[in-house]
Amino acid sequence: MYLSPWCTGKNSRLVVILMSVAWASPDMSSRCLLQKKSQHASAVSLARDRQVREDPAGSWLSAEKLKPFVRYESSDFSLQAPPEGGPFSDFFNQRVQGHGINKWLQYFPAYHRHLGKFIGKEVHIVEIGIFSGGSLDMWKSVFGPNAHVYGCDIDPRTKSYVDSQTQIFIGDQANPEFWKNVIQQVPRIDILIDDGGHTPEQQIATLGLMLPHLSPDGVFITEDVHEQSNPFWKSLKFAEDLESPRGKRYPALSGLVSSVHVYPFLLVVERDGNRDGDAMLRQLSTQEQPIETRAAVAGESSQEVSLQMLHSLQGPFPWLSWGNETRTAQMDDSLVALTTGMQMPSLLFVRDGKSDFSFDAPWDAQSDAFMSRILSDFKLLHEGICCDWHSNVMQNNIDSLHIYPHLLILKSTIGRERLVKSVKHGTVWIPHAR
Repeated sequence: MYLSPWCTGKNSRLVVILMSVAWASPDMSSRCLLQKKSQHASAVSLARDRQVREDPAGSWLSAEKLKPFVRYESSDFSLQAPPEGGPFSDFFNQRVQGHGINKWLQYFPAYHRHLGKFIGKEVHIVEIGIFSGGSLDMWKSVFGPNAHVYGCDIDPRTKSYVDSQTQIFIGDQANPEFWKNVIQQVPRIDILIDDGGHTPEQQIATLGLMLPHLSPDGVFITEDVHEQSNPFWKSLKFAEDLESPRGKRYPALSGLVSSVHVYPFLLVVERDGNRDGDAMLRQLSTQEQPIETRAAVAGESSQEVSLQMLHSLQGPFPWLSWGNETRTAQMDDSLVALTTGMQMPSLLFVRDGKSDFSFDAPWDAQSDAFMSRILSDFKLLHEGICCDWHSNVMQNNIDSLHIYPHLLILKSTIGRERLVKSVKHGTVWIPHAR
């Protein structure tokens, strides 16, 4: 993740205000301008924008315009990734020297749940936005010698990371021609991590262009989707064409999606090859019955939960009874109210009341509608931008949202204070361009 000095310290609050005004503005040009100022966490992206203005016909940033690698000693090794991140947290916490890695701490449990299944196997990983190279080292270390890592960036200095396990591609993540070139040179993609330019336009483009090219059991991750009013969350859908904030359209992805998982500032989409109880247990990292389990139906529904749906869920959760189902009085009642007074750790199961969940149910228009309601009701999960953010009540209490066709499973935290922090570990960094 790239962090621009412009959005740190006393300026971070101004960033949030500007983003809210810009995204609410009907003037798309002013919206995009403020969006670039607030979300271009990549200093290299800022440099590229400057170059385009000065030399529109020019090539990508030349080596003469960029500073070399430097030693950078502002890493905070006292801030540690949580143990739920497994070997990914272990790598980050032990990274006291070497290429810098900058990640939000709440991402590490998500890495372990959604990517841990690839450890020790042949796996092909694409990461967009590789900055100082530390995350490339993490993927190779954790996944092992059979990992093939493909870094994508606009900064030609990142070519220095090429080795026997690593290829680097230089180009613009929103450009379809760039991805055509990557696809031709990469045998397959099992994991794609978008930690690139961070604008909604780029993030939607990458999802629309690249999810079809992931392997059937692949995992797609979009990082740093900050702020509750971010257009990315409002644009997200799969059963119909995906449309970017600027109106670019990408074909529907519904047949490719088995589940969607949401953490503070993070989206995980698992491809259609992850449709069974074992996948669900892995995604929730739940093996034992939690202290409390609640069941609910969203809105008015005259139908009780079907035995077929209950039996499907009792495969991974044999203790689930679905007794005393709570019904939201109105369709526009917030689902957040269903979490009031829950003990921790806990799980909340919510069916949409329109259709039954099953592991082979397709992602349809009703699934999109239910997901949109969930994202809207729990939008405070994404409050904050960078960098020394203090988690709000929702971020402290709700670990993650796991969305399946016609079903939400909400996982609470374990009750202790949650660090929602962007942290740097390492000593060798690409300096910010000026």
